[in-house]
Formats: sequence, structure tokens, C-alpha cells
Amino acid sequence: MRVEDIDSKIGMPDIDKEWARFEAEVINEKSVAVEIPLFRRIAAVATILISLSCIAVASVWVGKHFDNDTTKKEDTAPVITNEKHDTYIAEESSDTSPEIFLFDNVEFQEIAITLGKYYGVEPVFENEKVKHVRMYIQIDKGESIEQIVDMLNHFRKVNVRLEGKKLIVK
Repeated sequence: MRVEDIDSKIGMPDIDKEWARFEAEVINEKSVAVEIPLFRRIAAVATILISLSCIAVASVWVGKHFDNDTTKKEDTAPVITNEKHDTYIAEESSDTSPEIFLFDNVEFQEIAITLGKYYGVEPVFENEKVKHVRMYIQIDKGESIEQIVDMLNHFRKVNVRLEGKKLIVK
């Protein structure tokens, strides 16, 4: 008995015929491209543009308002900023004495001089490059000079130590 006869007796389909049918129907059939209507494409582009615009506006808003959220006492703090032409501006509230120093993009030399005047120490720079490092830092006037020295030493580019009435900056 032949294999084909056995397959027909048990109801087994012919593999070659089935493969030829599968190949004709599935493999060789050309895929049909679905055309997306023009209004849907325009709507998709508009949605993407609006989303990107919202993200841009939100990032600008967060950038402008981040300082206000992190420093609730900003209106009473002296803000020392470096404006164009190396002009330093200190804003102070006229109501009461400010409770914090807020240095915004200020060279470390100016920060050390201001802290030196307030805490009665003399800044001594052993490294000229450190004088020109720009920083953003908020310092509570209630902290001791030792605490401030410890806080300043957390910055990578600044190494400060206190020796008597001298603030040594390496």
C-alpha cells in the first residue's frame, strides 16, 4: 500500500496540495495598504504640534517659577546676582532684616566677601581659579560659620576651611 492511499483512508489531506493553496492565498497575496484619510493625518499632526507646544510652555514656566517654589522667603532675602558687566545687585526688604542670603549666579569671591563681612572672617584665596567659580546658593543667616563651611565643602570645585578668623579657600 502506498502512503497516498493510507492518507486518503484516514482522511489526511495531501500536504503538497495544502502547501500550494496556503502559498497562493497567504504568502503570495499582496498586502493591501490602508489609506488613512487626509483629515486624520492633519488631526494627528495638529495633536503632535499642540502637545509639543504645551511641553515647551510648561518647561519655560517651571524654569521661571522654580526659584519661587523652593524659596518661600525670597521676597525678604537679599538676592545678590551677577548682571551684565559684573555689576552686583543686592536687594533687601525694608520691613525687617533678611533671614537668608540668596546668591544667584555669583562668583565665589563675592560670596566669600559677603559671608566674611557678615560673620567677621577674612577670606583668603590660595587658588585664583576658585574666585571665578559661579554658584547658586542659599544660606540661612542663623547657621554658624562652621555649618556654612561644611555646606560649601559639598561643592566639587570649592574647598574651604576655617582657621581662627580666616576663611581659607583652596
